[in-house]
Amino acid sequence: MPVLNLNSFDLENPIIPGDITIGSGTSTQRDVPISFYYNYSYSGQFLTPTQLAGIPNGATITKIEWEYEILTNGTYEIVDVDMYMFQVDSTYTRFSTLQQQVNGFSTSDTAWNNAISNYIQIENDATISYVKVSADPNIQYRGFELTNSYTNYDNTKNLCIVFNSNDGAFQPGTFTYPRILTTFATNGNTYYANETDSAPYSDTSIVNYQLSYTPNIKIFYE
Repeated sequence: MPVLNLNSFDLENPIIPGDITIGSGTSTQRDVPISFYYNYSYSGQFLTPTQLAGIPNGATITKIEWEYEILTNGTYEIVDVDMYMFQVDSTYTRFSTLQQQVNGFSTSDTAWNNAISNYIQIENDATISYVKVSADPNIQYRGFELTNSYTNYDNTKNLCIVFNSNDGAFQPGTFTYPRILTTFATNGNTYYANETDSAPYSDTSIVNYQLSYTPNIKIFYE
């Protein structure tokens, strides 16, 4: 039986814990939302109110998962990952540039800068570890509880999730690392970039890639 979130409880409109799944594509990619292949990666996923329609207004986002394909037994770990969430008005349809995703980058768009300033850092120096053993299915959703939940979700706005990995490890190979299942989207709402060292990203050093696919994601709320 569902347990009501008493912190968000409203006698007229109680929020019942649940989850939504966005995307059902079967194309596999290695770079987003977090690359277990490259080192020093940076990416962002932009989700619209239409995609997020199942999350009630005022809910708290507590957990996120992605659909992974893991073909080889073993432990896959990436360390020193920072993650952020913030919301922007629905008048925006995607990230204009990757630089707009993280606090500290100034753009000419005041409204966007204000949205970024209200970010919540949901993970700080996190370690993400997935284990594949013989009994595991090759494809399943895997993720984690947020260290800092995203509160007071506004169902009229876009949700931006940003990932910054300073892991220096590099794991080349054909199927020796997890791949994410994605859904094709022309001019998709996902950006990805990578550098060769841990130097902070800047407007001059970063390379932007607007991807034609978006990771399948499951979002839990209460």
